[in-house]
Amino acid sequence: ALHKMLLEKLPDAIATRREEAINKLHEEAIKGRCEWTVDQLIVSLALWLRPAPRGHLSAAAATALVAEACASAVSEQLEADAEACAATRPKRRDGCFVCGRSGCSVRTCKLRCNTCDERLCPGARPPNPCVVAASTRPERDNIRNALGTVVSQRVHEYLVDKWEQRRKQRPARA
Repeated sequence: ALHKMLLEKLPDAIATRREEAINKLHEEAIKGRCEWTVDQLIVSLALWLRPAPRGHLSAAAATALVAEACASAVSEQLEADAEACAATRPKRRDGCFVCGRSGCSVRTCKLRCNTCDERLCPGARPPNPCVVAASTRPERDNIRNALGTVVSQRVHEYLVDKWEQRRKQRPARA
């Protein structure tokens, strides 16, 4: 993708070479290999943009064009990568996972479940039921924190651990 972006930034003065290189790049993509590293492509671009015997571009102008094309392509790639990363990253919500109030945190929150006395249990927020005292093993997708998101894997494991401890203390009645 970076190869193609670099090639597309070339000036119209060498459009024929640009199209040939893009076509070669597509052929290589179909074959599943790319013969050029980015460094090799940059050297090739510099050679294509060097002054011709009749001199259509000065060496400094050619170098500047290559540097500008590289910087622009890298910048676009970084922006695209950042956007893709931001799209997959969950949005951070401010507030306590236990009570939902901003300015409070899980470590300092005084709210606890009336049944199991755990802060991380959804039962700390009525009318939510206590998952530690539930008759069936708590499933992660069904446990939400005060901010409305599914609890982390670590919190789920902690609550399941507490659920199992409670089962051992109070065996099931037949």
